[in-house]
Amino acid sequence: MTKAAIVVGGAVAKGAFAAGALSVLMRHLEEKNEEAESEADKVQVVRLVGTSSGALNAVFMAAGTHRSARLLRIRRTSRSST
Repeated sequence: MTKAAIVVGGAVAKGAFAAGALSVLMRHLEEKNEEAESEADKVQVVRLVGTSSGALNAVFMAAGTHRSARLLRIRRTSRSST
């Protein structure tokens, strides 16, 4: 399984665009994972990072309130393990 991070930029006007783009991206990843022939072909989002409005979008996804968040599986790690 490939582990991935999503990095979302800020700026108020881009925040709404980013929310839509994240929905499309997560939907695409979900479809890709459903069609994967093996576990090695799947993609798992393990980190979300954002600034300004991008951070808000990341928080909504991490909290599960974003409609595409069902694909998201964030590992909870402490600072000492990085």
